[in-house]
Amino acid sequence: MSVLKDLGIGERVKLKELRQLIKDDPAYHNLTAEEEDKMKQEVLEHREQKKVGARPTNKSVAQDYRAQLVQMNKEARF
Repeated sequence: MSVLKDLGIGERVKLKELRQLIKDDPAYHNLTAEEEDKMKQEVLEHREQKKVGARPTNKSVAQDYRAQLVQMNKEARF
């Protein structure tokens, strides 16, 4: 989908728009089960990478650090 590649940093496509793009694209109409599974796996791998990958901004790093401290404080309480 070239529409997704044309997005700038921080821009997103809404779920409704994404579903419509897929519905309108004939390449996605006759996928085999294996092709669907492969696409799903690629999405899950990308999500996992985003969870542990480097953060793009100092603000997101700080938010991660703060969230980790909050979680550690919750776990340390008896």
